Amino acid sequence: MKQVMGALILALACFAGAQDMVMLGDWGYIEQIDPITDANTSGAVALASQSPSYYQGALIVRCSTYIGSEIDLFFDSDQYLGSDDLFSVVYRIDGGEPQSGWWDVSTDNTAVFVPDRDLPQLVTALAGASEMVIRVQAYDGPQTYIIPVSGFREVLDAMGCYTGSY
Repeated sequence: MKQVMGALILALACFAGAQDMVMLGDWGYIEQIDPITDANTSGAVALASQSPSYYQGALIVRCSTYIGSEIDLFFDSDQYLGSDDLFSVVYRIDGGEPQSGWWDVSTDNTAVFVPDRDLPQLVTALAGASEMVIRVQAYDGPQTYIIPVSGFREVLDAMGCYTGSY
């Protein structure tokens, strides 16, 4: 448990140095406002409960700083995925039908971002969900993670930057 909480705190460090983290369901949430622009840069992370050996994946949601986007939702695999620009992702919410698509990779090639066109459907599914299973096709084969996600609706409400429906 200590290792998991350490990873959670480390994952949230990108959001807010010494800010207080609040647990909302399975999510560690940090509220933050940029001191220069007053932009909402709050975010939350849900750690994988099962993942490939030696890795700790996480689903992350944050208020977006990009014009036209309210939130960014992405999966950090905690490992190098490969050098491609897009990666095949299959996910399943609470035992429902698997959904698949091509997600954009992060600049360090360890995370994949939900495309804007898929965001409303996934946000709606996560709002009442308790578990997400995600599989990313990395350069060395498929990597599967199980992530507890209860409390996602509360995270979106607390963040205040998402105005879409769920």
